Amino acid sequence: MKRIGTIVPALAIALGLATVASAHGMKHDGGPHGRFHHGPDRLVERLVFPCRAGCFDTSRACFQTAASTAESCARSSCGSEITAAQNACKAGRTSGCQSAVAALRSCATSCTDTAATSFAACKNTMSSCTASCGQS
Repeated sequence: MKRIGTIVPALAIALGLATVASAHGMKHDGGPHGRFHHGPDRLVERLVFPCRAGCFDTSRACFQTAASTAESCARSSCGSEITAAQNACKAGRTSGCQSAVAALRSCATSCTDTAATSFAACKNTMSSCTASCGQS
């Protein structure tokens, strides 16, 4: 039911963050060129590399805002398509469901295009921010 409305923004966020991570060559080992992990390691990395931590915080907020804006746009522009997709998909991913989702995607194109532009801006801002940090 609500899955269609949450899948698109969640996917957009995941793709945006994956793009940022790959663009910066982030590794799974942390450090100045790695990703900030959760838990105790994240705290230590935030203390050692505060500038980069601030960049990641700003980037996360940017992506969240872009995704939220895209979802609001789609909800306001494509209400009937969302309802149709939710109803068609109650029985699973049938051909009717796929057609309704395709219609929703088509309706939401301007919203997702705007989100893609916003994600690119978030990525560029993060890139500039981390570059200005150097090794801090």
